[in-house]
Amino acid sequence: MPCQLYRTGDGWIYVMCNKPKFWTALCHAIGRADLASDPDYASFGDRLARREELTTILDAAFSISTPAEWLERLKGQVPVALVRTPREALLDPEARKKGRVETCCLAE
Repeated sequence: MPCQLYRTGDGWIYVMCNKPKFWTALCHAIGRADLASDPDYASFGDRLARREELTTILDAAFSISTPAEWLERLKGQVPVALVRTPREALLDPEARKKGRVETCCLAE
């Protein structure tokens, strides 16, 4: 914990802090280094037991920037991914270029 979706300034990201090093890196990256040393959030189990309050804290921290900004800030430090709508995913030029989008016709 935290391993879930988080609300950002104008979208969502998925963050996966399943190891202590990721939790510490996340706390520093969001400007909340105090959380890394807070005994209430010391272990995975502690964070899971306080999931609701921690989600509120993290949503507030993430809400100051966009998903793309968080991806850039966290990449290489914490497992993180953009969450896209189906439309955004299908219209992504990079996905199309790499052949990751297929179309088909359905017979009536």
